[in-house]
Amino acid sequence: MSPQTILINYTPDKRLSLMDATTKQPLYHVKVSRQTPQMEMIRLTGHLPPTEGAGADATGTGMRPIPADEEAYFESRVCTAQFKLTSLDVKLRIREQRNIELKRQKVLSTRYSFVSPALSVGQGGAVVLTWETDSENNAVGNFRLVQEGDSQVLVKFRNEAFSNERVGTFEVLDGAMDELVTDEAVISGLAMLAMNQSFNLAGMVMFGRS
Repeated sequence: MSPQTILINYTPDKRLSLMDATTKQPLYHVKVSRQTPQMEMIRLTGHLPPTEGAGADATGTGMRPIPADEEAYFESRVCTAQFKLTSLDVKLRIREQRNIELKRQKVLSTRYSFVSPALSVGQGGAVVLTWETDSENNAVGNFRLVQEGDSQVLVKFRNEAFSNERVGTFEVLDGAMDELVTDEAVISGLAMLAMNQSFNLAGMVMFGRS
């Protein structure tokens, strides 16, 4: 499948809305907690097959309504990134997988790494993914997510430095990439951006504003 581009937009109510650049289908909503510096991201697509002849529902996806067991529903599709003012590291929750450490490799480095729960399954060891600077075409503020060991690039982030409406875009290079791996890439990428470069995003996370 062809690569997928995901737009990362600010919303008027101080959240993020992530949508497919081609179809404009909403993919994720991201909000912040004012009690704890934390991002909470929920996937909007893929939970149930569309109802026959259904139009767009409240999420704009044309999918069936949220099941009656809301707790189980959200548990299976929520990812979070928890921050501390005294630490350069971030604690991720990726669906049912908790306490995943997104670690800055060095104090003055912009590289952030974590062990991918999805890619590590059946591999006989941990598969480490790293966000690193992508200076292709001498661009500033761009990053890429690489798989350690074979240096395979999975996702690229393209910065929109002078926009107050959009953080930038994620380019998922393999359009057939597993949904869970995409979730890992998106939540870790947003956390990395808040720590590394996006003042608007960092302000939204730390102070409940954008």
